[in-house]
Amino acid sequence: ESTALDENGSPVEYWDGTFKGDKVPMGAYAWRIVATFTDDEKWPSDQCSTDEDGNKIVGYGTVTLIR
Repeated sequence: ESTALDENGSPVEYWDGTFKGDKVPMGAYAWRIVATFTDDEKWPSDQCSTDEDGNKIVGYGTVTLIR
């Protein structure tokens, strides 16, 4: 999870292959992006939907971790 953005609003952090400080095993992992904007504007995306808390889900996919 990250809320760090640069001056243009782009993410500045990345996943380093750990969870709560421990390395995770090799494998495929699912990810999703949840964005809530202060002005309630939707992130432009064809995949945009809403989760159970009303947050905008603007993207999802998988990443394969190999060491």
